[in-house]
Amino acid sequence: MIQPMEVLSAVRINGIMQGLQDPRLLPQELVWNKRIPDVPASDEEIMARFIGTPLIADLIADDAKAAVYAHGKFQFETYKIPNLKIGIGVNQSTLAQIDRIRQGYAGPQDQQFFSSWESNLVRDLILGVERRKEALKIAMITDQLNYDRLGVKAQDVTWGMPSDLKVTVSIAWSSTSATPLTDILTTMRTARVRYGIVYNRITMSTAAFQNMVKTTEFLNQAKLWGFGMFSGIPAPAIPLQSDGMLKQLAERMLSTDGTGGVTLETYDARYWTQDTAGLTTSAAFLPLNFVILSASGNDGSSQVMDFANANTIEGMVANMTQVPAIGRLPQGPGPIAYATLTAPDLNSPGLTYWGVARGFPRKRMLQATAVLDIGTTTDTITVGVPFPA
Repeated sequence: MIQPMEVLSAVRINGIMQGLQDPRLLPQELVWNKRIPDVPASDEEIMARFIGTPLIADLIADDAKAAVYAHGKFQFETYKIPNLKIGIGVNQSTLAQIDRIRQGYAGPQDQQFFSSWESNLVRDLILGVERRKEALKIAMITDQLNYDRLGVKAQDVTWGMPSDLKVTVSIAWSSTSATPLTDILTTMRTARVRYGIVYNRITMSTAAFQNMVKTTEFLNQAKLWGFGMFSGIPAPAIPLQSDGMLKQLAERMLSTDGTGGVTLETYDARYWTQDTAGLTTSAAFLPLNFVILSASGNDGSSQVMDFANANTIEGMVANMTQVPAIGRLPQGPGPIAYATLTAPDLNSPGLTYWGVARGFPRKRMLQATAVLDIGTTTDTITVGVPFPA
């Protein structure tokens, strides 16, 4: 039962958000948000990264002096952590119901409906913040962030990925003469030989995967690996096979020992954004022309990559002043949720629910991921909202 004076309590609203933050309740498509951990951080925090090359030991005779080498150096970086924030307005009919609850006139059915509506709204706020975190983490592992919205401009932001792991293929995969298997295996070998890291996971969009399996290189390899051409059985038309079978074939081709130790996953998650004119469009978290190579053993390791999750400024400021619409917000890292008046002078009257966090992804192991730019890749899915016919 909602107590009349607790309807807009920040403590109650934030309690709903915290209760909904079980990772099992988040959409499964936010895979990189789960693989890269959040860690507490503060503004202007200095992160040290060791830059050096491990050397081989010398052979030294008895009583002889060994050589002393420079061990490397520390590279220091500071991060100015941005805010991740989303607001959802409340219409007047809902405001009238909130008033009935506050006055104690609402019945159990009204209160149950309001609780369900509010939980769904707060869940949308969580997802808005978590989706932005997903987009930022993917920007880090692909080593490219471009953002221009509401006064924030970021152009070609990188996290220091080695240039030989940031590959633009010579022939776009949209061409049947492309060599996607060679492109991937060459990059995997570079990472293994030069940096000592073994990539065992390949992530790409379904559009990129469909381009890959239509190439002549893939078709020729499929005859050898999957369909027994040595016994004279002709290979069926590849596009007619299921994606599952094709993935298994690709995994065998891309495993250096042929045992299928590499996992190939298709990732097609999208998010929705709205411009100032109210037009809603979708965009892919992972650009269709990017293919990510990564090592699954690094999942969850803050020594490799993490997300600096800082204390929210809203929590600090709200508790410094008397703001009746906000109440007392929890201090600490987000995301947190609360409600405010849309306009302090009540012109026009309204409420806004907010979800906010402050954070930015950090990469400690520069070779943790590699990315292939496979050229222009198109998809048949439109970016607009599919309204009913």
